[in-house]
Parts: sequence; structure tokens; C-alpha cells
Amino acid sequence: MQLTTTHLILLEIAVFALIGLPFAYLFDRNGYFFYLTANVSQEMTIAAYLWTVYAFFVTMVLYYFFGADRKIKAYQARDIVPASKTAYMLGWTAAFSVASLCVFILFKQCGFSHPALSAKGLDMAAFAIKRIEYGQSINMSVYNVGLYFFTIFALTVALFILKNFWLTAATLILMGVLGTFSLQKSPLAESMLLLMFIYMLLRRPSARFLLILACCAVLIVVGLFFASGAISNMTEARYAFKDRMLYGEFGDLPYYFDFFSTKKAEFMSILPPYIQTLFGQVLPSPSRLIIEYTKPEMVLQGRAGVANTIFIGEAYAVWGIPGIIIAPFIAAFHYLVVTYIFTSLKKNIFTIFVFGYLLNRLTTALFRSFSYFLLSSIQIVIIAVIYFLVITYFTKYAKYGPSLPDAAGSER
Repeated sequence: MQLTTTHLILLEIAVFALIGLPFAYLFDRNGYFFYLTANVSQEMTIAAYLWTVYAFFVTMVLYYFFGADRKIKAYQARDIVPASKTAYMLGWTAAFSVASLCVFILFKQCGFSHPALSAKGLDMAAFAIKRIEYGQSINMSVYNVGLYFFTIFALTVALFILKNFWLTAATLILMGVLGTFSLQKSPLAESMLLLMFIYMLLRRPSARFLLILACCAVLIVVGLFFASGAISNMTEARYAFKDRMLYGEFGDLPYYFDFFSTKKAEFMSILPPYIQTLFGQVLPSPSRLIIEYTKPEMVLQGRAGVANTIFIGEAYAVWGIPGIIIAPFIAAFHYLVVTYIFTSLKKNIFTIFVFGYLLNRLTTALFRSFSYFLLSSIQIVIIAVIYFLVITYFTKYAKYGPSLPDAAGSER
């Protein structure tokens, strides 16, 4: 079987959204899932799960029906347009330099002290407070661009193209330094997933190498569990990892159905804060309202962040059931647009990277927020690519187009 990014998307959907509830009812009746959903009715939890099944079923049916998987298989089999070793070295140097600049900016914003060192030895409650404090003090746009864009691009070039041990080692160290600025468990693991998407577009993937990347992601998450004080031994690590993987994304969704059943969130609240400020106020997001609803004591202690969940949660918060019905069509549309655009382009390291980046971001959005499908870096990158293609087309037309009628006229 030819492994593709489609299989990775399906695997994430199964693990993060669909397996959890059946597993809890069949094998984990006294487990963490029922602790998470203890304050919401069983009927509400089942309804949330059924709507989740609907959303992912519709998304993937549209994905397959309009040929996205077929196009990706054909793209994967194509050879990459080669470039010189010098060009690749320049690309790695530029990306590594910009990522290093991002580290310096974040380092300065943290008072020239790395958060991982400052949080060392703290208990779980103090670590959580420190995580919130640093999350508010650093520029998350700089963090995200530096980690997910420039650092991963540099790692892609060093690991998959140049295959240079020292460049790869240097980039991995940079990724570790940059990724731990937020003190969150997910960014470094998500970086491994992004690398898997890129690798699977680059060539026919090795199942062994994919397994190595997956194991790295697991080790990163477990290591950060230990560092945060959440666990102290491997038995706790096993349960914590299982709970985070199977229940972490779905667990808060029933509370969206409960909390927003009688009152709806404002549309403005799911837009990025920098857009909301243009209208004079920043509203609390639905995910923030849910954490205040479910964990009021943690909010008072300053240890609570947001309750991200399956993307239909925010759609329901704003538009109710009609929002859930339409949400998978919007998600599938994004997958199809990205796939059709990039499979029609030349296959080089830059298009492969951006293609993988967008597929990973879209898949992450499925488990985070519907707002990602409305206005986020996803739309910004897509519009930038389309703009570049349009400009390139009209530049070529201006250069060659007018001469063709003139030549034809002179022949007549």
C-alpha cells in the first residue's frame, strides 16, 4: 500500500477524535474520559460524538470524491525538480538565520531568560502559571513563524535534501530551544507531524522512518509531561499519554453543546485578536468561555488557558446546528483548494514545504478551532500563492502575449 498524507490525516482523525469515546465505554469505564465529562449529561456527550462522526465523514467523503487523494498519490510519485547544492545551502542558511533571529527576539521578550530554565523544578501548578505568563509575554506570531516555518524548512533541507548530520543536529538543537519557549507540550510534537507531512510529499515514504518520527513525537510529549511536574513515573506517563491522545481533543466538546445551547457566541469572538482590535474590542473566544465554565478555580489561580476542541465546537457556538452542518464542507473546500493548487505546480523543495505546511495546518485546525478555516495563516498563505501565480501569469502574458497577434497580422 502506498502511504500518503491522506493516511496521516485519517490516522489523526481516528486517534484524536473518533476512538476515544468507544474506547472509554468499552475498556476505560473508570478512566479520565468520564472525569472530563462528569458535569455534562451522557446524552449531550453522545450527541457531540455523533456530530463529530458526521463532520469527519462528510469532510473525508468530499476529499475522496473530488480526487484529492488521487492527486496526492500522483504528486508523491513525481520527481523533485533538482537544484544545486549551493542553492540548498543558501536556503538552509537563510532559514536557520531567520529562525535564530526569532529565538533572539523571544529571548529578549522573556527578559533574557529561557522559560525552560526558569520553570525547572516547579510543581505542576506553578509550572502551569509560568506557562501562562510566558505565553502572554512572548509574541506568538514570531514563535509560530520561527518554529513551524523557518526552523522546519531548515530541518527539511538539512535532513531530506542535503542529508548532512551536522546541519541536521544544529537545526534540531535550534528547534528544541525555540520550541520550549512556550512551555507547552504540543508545539514540538506538532513539528514532528509537520515533518511527516513534508516527508510524505517528498517521495514514497519509508514506514520505518515515519515510525521513528512518530516515536520522537511521543518521547517529546512524555518528556514534557515529566518536565511540567504532571507525572513522576512511567506508569503515570502511560496513562497521561493515553488520556491526552484519546480524550484531550474531544473531551471539552460536550461542554460547547451544553454552554452554547441557550446562548450563542458572537462571530467576532472567533476572529484573531488583531482583527478584533480594528473594531475597538477583543471578545473572549468560545474556547476561553468554556475553560471559565469548566475550570473556574484554575482561572482564578491564573493556571487556565483555553479549551480547544474539535472544529465543530466553535461552529456550534456561533451558529448552532446549521454551523455544524456547513462546517465540514468549508473544511473540505480548503483541503481541495490547497491540493488542486499545489499538485499543479512544479515539485521543488519550496512548493513541497508549503504544501506540507498547509496540509498540516488544516489537519491541526480540525482539532483546534473553526476560526482557522475563516481567517488565519492558512488563508494568508493560500492568497499569497494565488497572487504569485496570477502575477507570474500576467508577467509572461505581457512579455509574450502582445507579440503573437502582431506576428500573425504581419503574416497576413
